[in-house]
Amino acid sequence: MTDLPDKILTDLGRVVIKAADLESALGVLAGHTHGLNMMDVLGRPGGALRAARRAVDDMQEAERQYFSPWIERAAELLTRRHLFVHAMWGSIAHATETPSILAIHMRTFTHTPVDGPTLQSFIDDLTETRRAIVHLLIAKINGRPLGEP
Repeated sequence: MTDLPDKILTDLGRVVIKAADLESALGVLAGHTHGLNMMDVLGRPGGALRAARRAVDDMQEAERQYFSPWIERAAELLTRRHLFVHAMWGSIAHATETPSILAIHMRTFTHTPVDGPTLQSFIDDLTETRRAIVHLLIAKINGRPLGEP
């Protein structure tokens, strides 16, 4: 175990919050489509994603084609989130550089270097995916053409 720099800890906190925001958007989508309260689908790990996939499956093809890629992108991001949130943390010292921070996957023990730009890029991906899903859902609710978000 290693002490993580404050910037990495701050960014990890932002990952947790942005991932929760994305899951909330998935819950709202599922809730709207199936007449549920979003809290009905957020109570179990992975529940919001499963419910959002069911909601998209129940849509007409014209809507499904817009939502499906974003739901699958959300699935990829939420899976990746586990690397950061459920990791063991370590570092490797280099003779000429500052130590590399590593996220070590709890099951496979895969080592993934982590730095501020990597986490910021991931935070941006989480934010953009949530924004796209919300944009599409608002257009759907208001009867506007979905188009690209």
